[in-house]
Amino acid sequence: MVTQNWESEIRRLEEAVNKGDGDGLRARWASGRYMLTLKNGRKLLPRGTLGGLAKELGVHRSELSARMKFGQKYPTEEQLSNVIRQFPTWYELKRKALTDNPRQTDADDKPGNSKLRRALGLVEGIDPATLGDDDDTLLKMLEASIRRLVGAVSTLKEAA
Repeated sequence: MVTQNWESEIRRLEEAVNKGDGDGLRARWASGRYMLTLKNGRKLLPRGTLGGLAKELGVHRSELSARMKFGQKYPTEEQLSNVIRQFPTWYELKRKALTDNPRQTDADDKPGNSKLRRALGLVEGIDPATLGDDDDTLLKMLEASIRRLVGAVSTLKEAA
């Protein structure tokens, strides 16, 4: 799983992330670039690495996946500097620079569907390669919730 050599480096980067958004963006990029090296030429990190890191650092797996995507999508210092100038916060950068379909802002959402649009954006932003075995249960729960919601909406339409 996690070896001592790079565990101290990833912890150092995590401390830099927590200091603030300006330097925090560079630290997120650096930690993503560093985690990418742990793939050792493979498509995915070794089994259990992402979950182990998330647990040890107290960070969600999706945060670490986003950092790796950040490092992969902007591999050079020049590209990093350009994207940070364009999107100076992590929140904005994730929403607009790390998704295949940049998300609308909440102000652009129509009343009544903003929660659905946000949910759709979240689901569309999931990289299937980052899902683990334990995510199967969550996907089934999500599917059941969507079926329940569709049924409730159909009932409301029929009643109207």
